[in-house]
Amino acid sequence: MLRIAFVVIAMYLLKNAPKTAEVTTSRTNFCSWDSTKNWKVYHLTNFRRVVGISVDSLSFLESTNLDKDTLHELLCHAEKIFQGTESIQWQGCYLASYEAGQGQIRKVLVSMYGGFFYLQRDASYFQLPPEARQDWLSFFSGSYMKMEKKVP
Repeated sequence: MLRIAFVVIAMYLLKNAPKTAEVTTSRTNFCSWDSTKNWKVYHLTNFRRVVGISVDSLSFLESTNLDKDTLHELLCHAEKIFQGTESIQWQGCYLASYEAGQGQIRKVLVSMYGGFFYLQRDASYFQLPPEARQDWLSFFSGSYMKMEKKVP
């Protein structure tokens, strides 16, 4: 009887869980991050400037495209850790963006050290599991360093 009650409650919670507009993850390896495209990392790492820059201004910054396949593979492991105005301690960040749904550009702050990232528009934090963090951090630092070598 207890098992049936648990299943009914779980089904209710899943049915009524808040839905995000473009990003969901699950333990079955379904990954809706695959619908995102044109990921870029920008030549800007100053946290205050990154937070303050508008999406409209991103086109004026030096950037490089990120490898879509590698990024999507890593993103499939990301899990939402919380949403809201709570703040995480940042010790440096990369500024990134992607194109969602119907061409809307979304801004992303990627931690240089923590294996987490923040979608500013949705005020949502996501984190990579410990086994994927080093690949995630290496991917972003390597992509940023390649771009930095090209910037005069």
